[in-house]
Formats: sequence, C-alpha cells, structure tokens
Amino acid sequence: MQEWLLTMPGVDEAALHPTNVMPALVDAALCHCTLGEMTQAMADIYGRYSGGPEW
Repeated sequence: MQEWLLTMPGVDEAALHPTNVMPALVDAALCHCTLGEMTQAMADIYGRYSGGPEW
C-alpha cells in the first residue's frame, strides 16, 4: 500500500508535464496499481474521450 501512495503522484506529475508518461505507468504497474487507478489518474488530467466524429 505504501508503494502505491508514493507511485500514483508520479503518474499525475508525468501527465501534467510534456513528458513521456509510460515510465511512470510502468512504475505504477510494478507497485501493483490497477489499470483503473492509472486510467483515472490520467483522466483527471486529460479528461475522457466522449465519442467519435460528429457527422
């Protein structure tokens, strides 16, 4: 649990800056963060895709 608390802010920090987020995501996965937790962290920064093209 403690590794998770130290890793998830790294995902947020990587998403806030124009850097590659993959190393932060790999670190989070190695610390047993779930895909949903990582996805939610990025969605909080970038937002979610809401659909396809409008015709």
